[in-house]
Parts: sequence; structure tokens; C-alpha cells
Amino acid sequence: MRVSKFFGCACLLSLLLTSCGVDKPQDVTEAYAQLPSVIDYNIHVKPILSDKCFACHGPDKAKQKAGLALHESALATAKLESGHKAIVPGNLKKSEVFHRIIAEEAELIMPPPESNLALTAYEKAVLTKWIEEGAAYKMHWSFLPPEKATPPETDNPAEVKNEIDLFIQARLEQEQVSPSAPADKATLLRRIYFDLTGLPPTLEQIDAFLADESPDAFEKVVDHLQQTDEYAERMAMEWLDVARYADSHGFQSDGLRTMWPWRDWVIESFKNNRPYDEFVTWQIAGDLLPNATQEQKLATAFLRNNPASAEGGIIEEEYRLKYVFDKTNTVSTAFLGLTMECAQCHDHKYDPLSQKSYYEMSAFFNNTPEIGLVYNDFNTAPILRLYNDSTRAILEQLSADLEEKKKLLVLSEADKASIRSYVSSLDQVNIDEQDGLGVKVDFERIDEMLIPNRKRPRSVSDQNTSNEAFGDIEIVEGISGNAMRFNMVGDFEYIEVYRHDMVFDVNTPFGASAWIKPEKGGSIQQIAGDAQNKGRFWRGWEFILDTLNRPTLRVVSEYPDNYLSVSMEDSVKLNEWKHVAASYDGTGLADGVTLYLNGVKQQMAVNHDNLTGSTQTLDFKRQKKTGLGIRIGRSRRDQNGEFGIYFGTIDELRVFSKEITPLHAARLAKNEAEEKDILATKDDRLFHHVKVTQSEPYQKGREAYGLAKVTLADFVESIISVMVMEDRATPRQMYIYDRGEYDAPTEKVFPGTPESVLPFSSDYPKNRLGLANWLFKEDNPLTSRVVVNRYWQMLFGTGLVKTSNDFGNQGSLPSHPELLDWLAVDFMEHGWDVNRLIKQMVLSAAYQRSSDYREDLN
Repeated sequence: MRVSKFFGCACLLSLLLTSCGVDKPQDVTEAYAQLPSVIDYNIHVKPILSDKCFACHGPDKAKQKAGLALHESALATAKLESGHKAIVPGNLKKSEVFHRIIAEEAELIMPPPESNLALTAYEKAVLTKWIEEGAAYKMHWSFLPPEKATPPETDNPAEVKNEIDLFIQARLEQEQVSPSAPADKATLLRRIYFDLTGLPPTLEQIDAFLADESPDAFEKVVDHLQQTDEYAERMAMEWLDVARYADSHGFQSDGLRTMWPWRDWVIESFKNNRPYDEFVTWQIAGDLLPNATQEQKLATAFLRNNPASAEGGIIEEEYRLKYVFDKTNTVSTAFLGLTMECAQCHDHKYDPLSQKSYYEMSAFFNNTPEIGLVYNDFNTAPILRLYNDSTRAILEQLSADLEEKKKLLVLSEADKASIRSYVSSLDQVNIDEQDGLGVKVDFERIDEMLIPNRKRPRSVSDQNTSNEAFGDIEIVEGISGNAMRFNMVGDFEYIEVYRHDMVFDVNTPFGASAWIKPEKGGSIQQIAGDAQNKGRFWRGWEFILDTLNRPTLRVVSEYPDNYLSVSMEDSVKLNEWKHVAASYDGTGLADGVTLYLNGVKQQMAVNHDNLTGSTQTLDFKRQKKTGLGIRIGRSRRDQNGEFGIYFGTIDELRVFSKEITPLHAARLAKNEAEEKDILATKDDRLFHHVKVTQSEPYQKGREAYGLAKVTLADFVESIISVMVMEDRATPRQMYIYDRGEYDAPTEKVFPGTPESVLPFSSDYPKNRLGLANWLFKEDNPLTSRVVVNRYWQMLFGTGLVKTSNDFGNQGSLPSHPELLDWLAVDFMEHGWDVNRLIKQMVLSAAYQRSSDYREDLN
């Protein structure tokens, strides 16, 4: 009979305990002779349990069998489901683990044969002696804060140049190994040049070093090299690998992106020997520092080096979360030496890192207004424009000029009085006869052109006008005559109209209106607009129904940060005719947007108010401003689930190269009551109409302001940018995602670190700056160890921990644990000084010995 669980029925266990007693198999008894005098849990026992047992009895609760977890003392000594105990300290007879590891029967032996794992006689002996000695548990070595032990003494002081050599020499004496002879001077010089600059020394440099007989000749070479650009570039190269640096996006067409300014910042940081704690803090949270500088914000590009996709078919939220998880994995590996990514789908199988802790860590990076779909060959917001002294002066001058021109939009008291006087006199005349008011306004109509042609573009008399229709659009009865019904019978039906006088920029007032009868809700539906595809090319304007069926105007320079979005507070009902209108005044401000329903100005909700760039559409290939047709019934974006496809009927669509005033809106909506009320009350609605349509001071002021606005926008766009981090005003909620799937959120979580082994401090804010501060807490056991080990690996070829990216249970034990901890604490005590650390290592006798010795060192 096969026993399916780790521990079978009570009768089988009783039989095993009675028959085996405490007799040890012969091979285990013989292996005792090879054991150390004292068994240490971390050094001797933990690696065996991690390799052979944790897959079924480790931290992953979902995979634990028979209720047994061997990674924690409290669980390991508890009773099993059968009622027996796995380990009874000091008592082999009552310890079921002992009996199972020495068993020969396939039904009983652990690990089970189907696992394809087996314990050697030596490993069985280690576990047996450990139980006999009391089965003492320790926290995993890397989760214990490093301690700076006193360097050991040596009987061979001639072999020692600094404290590093005391630890090395003690180990050599313990192993009864003699140190190798020092490398000759020429070899040593080539070594230090290649290690610190990546370049060989010149013949002149070799000759100069060979001729220098002073005792500090080598130290002088090191000091010189650490001041060179080549050294800064060599050190930066090491960091760029850690930071997964790339000048392209990595996915799909692998488009270019501009990240080299951050690379140059890294080089400059090493050139100036920026302290490691500051170097890292700026990269994780420079933007969150008080009064953050441009340089501190630039440093956060470290977190934006992730691979990103410009492929139109991706699911936006899925890839946005991929980028969040990439940040989590990078920070965990680079600074903690942990394989946190293993916990994305389930609890870590070998380390005490739960799936919940993975998403708590990810919550630190979930608040950036980043999007899943990047631009083919450009940076994606959030971005930072990089100004120098010269360009900053120009920016300040243009910004000041814009503020001055903005004052021209505010009429003088005399001009206001003149308009009020004119408005008050209107009751003495027939308003319809006044030039520029009511029906006398010269509306540019395009609705006559919107006759769908299912086969070919319709010929029109205006040579500056083209008309193209796709799909199967029904001609149905409208508000006045025929209307168009978009019903998706055909493929992506829409109508596109181009007019040379309907191309707008950020400084251009415009408006759009239509009668609509929507039939579906829940998705973005474009009524009309000329905005382009995505990212930097998502430029132009869009009059849409949002997912709540609210009429919305979006005026876009660059998504997702440089645009306006204003919605009506109320939704429109389905299957009812409504007249909607949107107006933009050319100021680049959400306050300059007005929305009307059935001719009445509506209460509005501002979704986004940050428009500083040009909004005129771009030629994709030449990257020059151009004009695109106004598309009706569907947007140009065919990705992210936002096709902008309209479902329903549209009639009397109009686009205006001027603002739509309340009087215009009432006239367009055939709302006679509203129109009469405006004319009768002579309130701000009529004042605004006269100001916009007839006030020469206002029109001149608006023209001057608009010119200053577009001049500033064009200048800003010419400044090089880099992708950086910033946080949204409203935090995103993070969840545990079932099996790591973006569309399977479960439990809510909040920013945090693995509580059981690396608890977060309540002294710090739960944001990226708090995370950076936590990394450099004095008692954080990993940050200093990981970086010291990485630089040891850079210089010696192998780290003191061979698995430099894995300090967990599956990683290697330190070859010289006391030395690693001494270096880690010493590094912290001396201000995280990287140059000092590097110099300390290369001035050691260990570094300066023959290459064979260095290879044998670890």
C-alpha cells in the first residue's frame, strides 16, 4: 500500500518506531566521522532542508504536506496531523523525521522516490546529529543583522596589509593552506587597470610604475585611477547591468527611448563618489525628497528602465502591472539579494516570503501614473524635461511673457462697462438683426458633407475638403431630415472629413456640437475629434462619451500627463435625442472648457488639468505638425480597448473655429426658452457672448495670449526628456493577484516589507522614500551585505556569497561570513563610501597575490 501523505496511519508509525528504536544505519554511523564537532543550523542543516525538504515542507503553505513545515522551529516541533511529533530535540526515538530519513521502504522514506531527491549518508548524519544536539533553529543567516567581529590574529603578520587579510589568513591557517606569492608588479598593474577602468595601462604607465620603488606606489595608482573618467564609467557599467539599463523598449519593435541622461548621471555620481545610501535613495525616491531638484528627479529613471511594450494589441492594465512587478523584482534583487519574483504567483517555496508580502512590496511602486502601452520610439510619461542654465533662462522668460499676456484676457473696467452698456441696450432693438449675434453668427457647417459613401470617397467641390466613409452606416430619420446611425454592421465604421480651416492647436478656440441618440454605454465612444493614435501622437481633440456616458471633451498634447479632460457631471440617457456641445477657449486650462446639454451650460467635473504642450496633430514619420481629418463615430486609437466606437445616431454635427457661447448653444439646440431667457435677463451669459464675439480688446488679448502659449509649448517640446518616477495624488489600491494574473485581484494590501523577517519601520512613510530609508536602517541585514558582496565579485571574480543575487535559502553560504559582515558594517560606519571600499579591497594582500590564489580564495 502506498502512503499518500508524509505521515501515514497511526499503526504504521507505531510499527516503525518499535522496530527501529535508535539504531542508525551503518553508512550513517560511518559518516559521523566526517561531521564537524558542533552542528550549526545555518551552515550545516539549512542547506540540506532547503534542497531536499522545503519543496513539500517549506514556507509555501499551499504546498506544505501533512501539516509539517521544517523552516520554522515552532512548526517543526509541533505535533503532526497524525498526533506524533516530527522532531523532539535530543530524542531520536521520538523524532519521526529521523525514522523517515533512514527508512528503506518506498512508502516511508523521505524525500519520497517520486521527488527524484535523495539524502546522502553524510546529509542523514548531519540531520541526525543535529536532532541529538537539540535541533536548535536559527533565523537564516542573511536575515540577521551583520556584526563587526574583531579581526582574528595571525602568526604571519607579513602576509597582512589590512583587516581583510586577517580574516583571509585565519581561514588559510585553519585550512592549512599557504598563501600564494604576490603578483609581479606588471601583472598587478594590468589587473588594477582592467578592474578599475576596463582598459590596459599604456607602456609609459607600466614603465612609471615599475620605476616607482616607494612603498605606496600601488596606492598612488589606485588614487589616480579613482579620479579618472574611465573609472567612473567602469563603475557605472557595473551598475547599469544591475539597473537593466537599455536605450530601447525591449518588446515588440524594440523602439528607442531616451534614457542616456540618467546613464550620464550615474557616471557623474561615481566620478564624484556619491555616498551609496544617497545614490540609491535618489534613484528610488529622489522625486519625493523635500524641494526635489532636477538631478534628484532624474535619478529616479533607474526605476523606469524596465522593458515596455508598444504593441497595439496588449491589455493596458496587464502591462502596467508588469512594469510595477519589474520594479519590485529589481529593487529586491539589487538591494536585498532576494528572489522576490518567486512569490508573485504563490508563497515562496524556499524563503519566508509570502505572496502577500510580494504585493505589499509592489504597492510602493503602484502609485506612478504610468501606462501599459508605451510609444514606439519615444519616452512615456511621467517624463522630466532637462534644462540647463541657458534653456532654463529661456523657459523663465517665455513663462513670464505668458503670464503677462494672460492679463490681457481680463478686460479693463472701461471695456467691461462698454459691453454691459451694449448688452443693456439690446432690449431696444431686434436681437436677430444685430450682426454677430444669434443666427447672424457665421457658423462653419460640415454636417452637409457627412453623406456616407460605402465604396469610394465622394467628390466635393471644395478642393481643400475630402470626405471618406468606411463600414455600413445607416441613413435614418434624424432631428431634421436624415441622420447617421452607427450600428457596427460593418467593420469599424466611421466618417472622416478634412477641412484646412479646422486644424487647431493649444492656443486655438474651437467648439463642436451635435444631436446624439446613443444606444449603448460602458465604453469610450467618440462623437467627433481629430486626435491621433497613442502616446506622443495622441494629439488633438476628442468630443466623446466616457464610460459613464458623460459627454467629455479631451484636448491632448501627450498622454497620460499633458492634456485636459472635462466631463459633464451627469450622464445622458440611452435611446433619447440630446443635443450636446463642447467649447474650448484656447487658454490651455480646464476653466476654458464649457459643456452644454440641450443648450444649457452644465456642471462639470475636471478629470485632468495639465495642458502645456502643442495639441496640433503630428506627422508620425516626420514628427512635424500637420492636420488630420475630423473623425466621426470612432477614434484613431485601436488599442487598449479604446477604439472609441460610437453606437447610436448622430445628426447635425458642427465644428467651429471659435468658442461656443451660451447663446450659440441655445440656438444650436433649438432651445427657444433658454435663448429668450438669455436675451431677457441680460446676465453673464449674454455678456460672455458679446465679449467673445465682438470685444476687440478681448480678441486681441486672446490672440496675444495664444501666441505666447504655443511659443512656450513648442520650446518645451524641444527640450530633451527622460522617463522618471512621480506619484499620483490619489494612491492606487494594490491587491494580491491570484496566480499573479492582472485580472484576478483578491485581497487588498498596502505598502510593506516581508513582516516575518524584514519588518518595515513605522518611523517611515509608506511610500518610496520610506522604502529607501528602510533599506538603509542600521539594522537592515541585507543592503550593505549585498553591495559589499557585489563589489567583491567585481574585483575577485566570485563574491563572498557566490550567488550574488540570491541571499536566500537556495543561495550559497558565505565563504567567509565574518569577513562579509565586517566589511558590511565597516562600509556603513564610513558613510557608505564606495571609493574607500574599493580601495580597501584592492590594497589587501588577497587582491595583490597571484591569479591562482585569487581563484582559490572562494
